[in-house]
Amino acid sequence: MDFGAVLKFKGLVEQFQQNHPKAFAFMEDAERQVDVGSVIEINLVCSDGRKMTTNMLVKESDMELFNCLSELKKTN
Repeated sequence: MDFGAVLKFKGLVEQFQQNHPKAFAFMEDAERQVDVGSVIEINLVCSDGRKMTTNMLVKESDMELFNCLSELKKTN
């Protein structure tokens, strides 16, 4: 594992959190509410006005990933 890359990533996440505190607050709230059958939708509006949307239906195996990420967050 490249610890330099991990440290760089950690710094970038901290900067993102400072720049966009509402995004992290939303993700923390959503983390407590997401369950199997939930739909996660992502919208992007580009600076030139183009739009993209995608969504995913949360499956049981996805919850395992979300739970692992939550545990990782707790250890830091």
